[in-house]
Amino acid sequence: MMKAETIKKCLRVFFFSALGFMEPLALADETSPFLFSEVLSMESWEEKHARGVQNFLFPFKSNLKYHSVPHEFYDYLYAEDYSSLDLDLIAYEFRTLETFDLSNHLLFAQNEVSQSIADLMISSLNAGQYYFVENLIRFHGRSMLWSEDLVSWIIYQSIEWNQPNLVAALESTLEDRFWQDHPFLGLLVSITYLPNHQLDENHLAVFSNFKPFNSSEKVILSGIFYAKGYLYLARTALEELGSLTEIDPDLAYCAAQLCEQLNLVNEGLVLIDEARDKQPDSPMLDKAWLLLAAASGKTREVMTALELEEHVPEEWLRTLFTAAADYRHDVLALKLVQWLNRDYGNVQNQHYLAQAYLLNLNPILTINLIEKMGDKKSLAGDLHLQALTKASDKYLTYRPKLREEIFHHLSHYPTSPKEQRELAYRLLEYGYREEASILLMDLAYSLPSSHADVQTLLTLWGDPSSSSFQWVFNKAKRAQDSEREFWLNYLQEYHQYAMLAALFSWEDLSHPYIADLYIKTLQHLEDYAELSQVVSYLGEREESLERLKKIGELAKCLDCNETVERIYYRAYQKSPHDKEVLKELGYVSAALGKYGNAEYLANLYYALEPSGEPHFNYHYARVLEKNNKLKRAEALYKSLLQQLMADSNKDTQLRLLQARLHRRFKQAPKAIEIYSQLIKEQPDNLKIRAEFAWVLMDLQYYQDANQILSTTIEKDTKQLHQFKSIKEFEKAREKLIAELNKT
Repeated sequence: MMKAETIKKCLRVFFFSALGFMEPLALADETSPFLFSEVLSMESWEEKHARGVQNFLFPFKSNLKYHSVPHEFYDYLYAEDYSSLDLDLIAYEFRTLETFDLSNHLLFAQNEVSQSIADLMISSLNAGQYYFVENLIRFHGRSMLWSEDLVSWIIYQSIEWNQPNLVAALESTLEDRFWQDHPFLGLLVSITYLPNHQLDENHLAVFSNFKPFNSSEKVILSGIFYAKGYLYLARTALEELGSLTEIDPDLAYCAAQLCEQLNLVNEGLVLIDEARDKQPDSPMLDKAWLLLAAASGKTREVMTALELEEHVPEEWLRTLFTAAADYRHDVLALKLVQWLNRDYGNVQNQHYLAQAYLLNLNPILTINLIEKMGDKKSLAGDLHLQALTKASDKYLTYRPKLREEIFHHLSHYPTSPKEQRELAYRLLEYGYREEASILLMDLAYSLPSSHADVQTLLTLWGDPSSSSFQWVFNKAKRAQDSEREFWLNYLQEYHQYAMLAALFSWEDLSHPYIADLYIKTLQHLEDYAELSQVVSYLGEREESLERLKKIGELAKCLDCNETVERIYYRAYQKSPHDKEVLKELGYVSAALGKYGNAEYLANLYYALEPSGEPHFNYHYARVLEKNNKLKRAEALYKSLLQQLMADSNKDTQLRLLQARLHRRFKQAPKAIEIYSQLIKEQPDNLKIRAEFAWVLMDLQYYQDANQILSTTIEKDTKQLHQFKSIKEFEKAREKLIAELNKT
């Protein structure tokens, strides 16, 4: 489809004629000393500037004095005779000035001041000096005699170049009566302030009443709305045209262009046919009809009309081809482009021919033609890619070429996410999993984990590679909240603990889930020094009683008794009647040699649980013993041993407790029997082996102890509950080696 710029150019050319100004140059006839830019249309602005520097400003003509005065903003131009003055050249020469001291300017030396200012305004608009024109309006507008044509042109330029300040200057200068007398211009003023996007329903209602305006004005409004992106209003204005018979043929052609753009081809044809009946000899109306006929697919009529022409311009053939192609009249498009290449054989037209081949379902011809272009095939844009895609559906041999072209296309042309997604799935369809993964990685990087592209990518990976993990790492690094948790979990699932560790900071420890994952990560990395610090940090800051208990268990496993004590003391402060807290705080107090505290805590525990339980009763007996309450301790030891011996369904921990009691009462064979049986049942239990080895060493059975400690055992340091047992095992081994060295 044609760009909005095409319509803008059309309107720019015909704006004056639609308002009764049949020729844009009417403001500057041959006798006017103020030349309009179109008078010098054969010269570019740069050429005019060079001509001026050489012949106009330097050296100066005798009748013109130019003085440059050092000042922050001003240059002053003085003139006595302006018979050869080119206002366009002046506007260009002063294109960079932010202000112009018009009181010292040439304008007031002229008798026709109003006309001089008007001409300078037009020239400055053409030079793009909008700020300068705004100042002209504000400083001298009230002294001018304003014409409808000049106001129209300023408003149109304001719309086209998004210069609402120009219109604001006009509104503040011209009286209300002027706008009341010119409702069309008033509407144009309102349009000037509209942004370049779609309006809401309320605004649509305001601007959709086109009944007060004539056909020429409706066409102009349609073009302006189209250029600003208000397609509904542009279409509505055309639908209310009624007739094109009374407007200038050039503007009628502009209407035809708009009809072609807004899918009103049939409606446009009716209007143009009617206008041609009234003006049968109008070349512009014939041109308008031919454009719409091409868009409607009138193959025979279009080709017949062209054959009657002595010469068909290249650009016109291209326009007709585009119209036919846009509306998928493929046969007509092919005939037109074949004509185009017959008369104007060049690379650009070959590209159009390749496009026509593709439209006519012949991708092979398209591919062959584009590849013959060599270095020039880049002009084909994504046409080559489209053709290879079509060809690959039928022929396997084209698929490697398609793969190559996809990546060439992505590296050389801007591609929307939708297009990139389609290319990725196309690669996947043809078995290029790795290549598809690359495209999806790029697409998915900014998408949430729940998005289909992300899920497809994860499925596509299967067993992720190092590059995949790096991609996930980067995602996790910039993610927040649940998104971050998702990517952290992903790395954990695939045991990427080194990456995980790099993603954590101590600020994360305020989030329970992240804190637990951090602990697990450090555990797997066997970084127990850092883990101990983390546990200590959490124990000092955690407010939840249940989490405090869990953190305390971690500290116990790490054999950090001071930390355990601090954690359970905080838990005790929160819940002084919690039996579990009292028991654990009592254990650690005894481990730290604080037997008085341990006994006090035990009494608090027994107040809540009078019968106790075997392990705590054993602990209490040891505390009593340490506090020299030997009779009570001895009685408790004996009672506990009898209880355990009578229990035939003891678990491992209670059997170990029974073995310790046998050892205490000098019943070594019974203790050894229990330890031996437990090792047979649990050969990898380091705690049992270490404890048994200590018993054997106490009995000076060093060789037996050596056998217990020398057995090869897989030690899983990543299992935190084994950490303390491993330390006990290693300590027993060191003691044994020392004793063996003595003997």
